[in-house]
Amino acid sequence: DDDGDGDDDDDDDEPRLDPTSDAEDLFDASRRVFPGFEGTVLFPMACLCNHSCAPNATPRYRSWKGAAAVRVQATRDVLAGEEITMSYVDETAGGGARPGA
Repeated sequence: DDDGDGDDDDDDDEPRLDPTSDAEDLFDASRRVFPGFEGTVLFPMACLCNHSCAPNATPRYRSWKGAAAVRVQATRDVLAGEEITMSYVDETAGGGARPGA
């Protein structure tokens, strides 16, 4: 639809989101992070932390009363107003497993 209104429905170059594929990627990632848990776990508060290659916090996972629990623990002093960040990847993994490493 190239009628000049900017609404080009036939543009095959535009990336398309695939919610099913995105959800499968999320579940696969959670299985790698939580290998001891059956199923998938989402932690709403921990999900608010952004990634950093030099994080100031780390997640600590455990089972509590039969449920999965996470605690975000500072790994160094965090300044007032500083963003709390965690590494989304295994920091001990080799460069091939860590993008940009």
